[in-house]
Amino acid sequence: MTRYAFPSDNWAPADPAVLEAISAVDEGFEKPYGQDAPSAKLQDMFSDLFEKKSFVFPVPTGTAANALALASITPGYGEIYCHAYSHIVTAEAGAIEFYTGGARLVPLAADRGRIDVVALREILAKKVPRGINAMQPATLSLTVPTENGALYRPEEIAELASIAHGAGLMVHADGARFANAVAALGCSPADLSHRAGIDTLAFGCMKNGAIGAEAVVTFDPVIAGRMAVLQKRAGLLSSKQRYFSAQLMALVQDGRWLENALLGNARADRIGAAIAGKPDCQLLVPVETNQVFCKFAPSVVSRLKEAGFEPSRWSALGPDSYRLVLSFADSDTRVQQFIDLLNPAPAGRNM
Repeated sequence: MTRYAFPSDNWAPADPAVLEAISAVDEGFEKPYGQDAPSAKLQDMFSDLFEKKSFVFPVPTGTAANALALASITPGYGEIYCHAYSHIVTAEAGAIEFYTGGARLVPLAADRGRIDVVALREILAKKVPRGINAMQPATLSLTVPTENGALYRPEEIAELASIAHGAGLMVHADGARFANAVAALGCSPADLSHRAGIDTLAFGCMKNGAIGAEAVVTFDPVIAGRMAVLQKRAGLLSSKQRYFSAQLMALVQDGRWLENALLGNARADRIGAAIAGKPDCQLLVPVETNQVFCKFAPSVVSRLKEAGFEPSRWSALGPDSYRLVLSFADSDTRVQQFIDLLNPAPAGRNM
C-alpha cells in the first residue's frame, strides 16, 4: 500500500484523550437524544470557550456540520455565496442543496479561497433586491481557514459579515480547521466567530483528534431552535449523543484542541521553511496554518516515493502542485525524515 506524505489530517488517529473520554461515559444509563448529563455540560463548556451563550449540536461528519449549519439559516429558495473551491461546492455531493431543500450555491472567484470585499459588494449590488421570479440572496459562506491554506483575520471576517448583514444575508463559517486558524492568529475563538459576525459555525474536531463527532455552533437562540428540529429531521441526532459530546469535551477541556492545532501548524512551518530553502522545490504560497502547498522537481518526487513519502497532488493551485497537511499525530522524526529527502543524494550514493 502506498504511504502518502502527510496527505490529510483526516488520516490521523484519534487523540488518546478522546478514546479515554468515550470509555469514561460508557457506564450506566443516560437519557437519550442529547438529554444526557455530558451533553448538558458540553453546552456550558462551549459557552465558556466562546465567551457567550452558545448552542452546540454534535453531528457525525463535517458534511453534516456544514449542511445543518447552512440549512438553519438558508431557505430552499435562497442563494449561498461562497468561493469556487469551497468544500461545500467541490466535495459534498450536493449535501447543502439537499439539506436546505434546494438552495443554490453561487461560487465566487477568490484569491486562495478568500472572498474579496469588492466581489461581494458587486454581486450583492446586482442581486439585492430581487423579484419573486428569482432565487433570493440568503447567506454568505466563508471557509476559515480556506482550502488553499489562507487565513481570514477577525477584522476581515467582520467587514465581509457587515456587508452581508447589511444586505439581509446570514453568515456561515466552515471551520473544518478552525482550531488551526485560531492557533495561527493567536486570537480567541470569539474573535473569529460571533464577534466578527458569524451566525453559524461548523467547528471541526475530526481533523483535530475526534473519531466520529463534529460540532455545529450558533449563538442565536432563534437559529438554535430551528437547528434542533432540522437535526432531528435530518437523522443527525443520535440517541446516544453522550458519546459524541464526550469527544468534543475531551478536546475543548484544558485547551487540548488548541494544543493539537499548534503542533500541526508548527510541523507545517518546519516543512515549509525547508522547501523554501531548496533549489529543486518551490513553496507556492506562504504557510499560514497546517497546510503546505508546493512543487517538487521530478528527482525530488522520485526520492520521496522511493522512501515511502508519495506527495498528494493539489490541482487547485495548478498542475504538478502538491499539498502536505500536518497533524498533532505526525512525529517530529517523520517530519525530519521528509525534510532530509529534499536534499540531493551525495555523489556516488544511490537513493
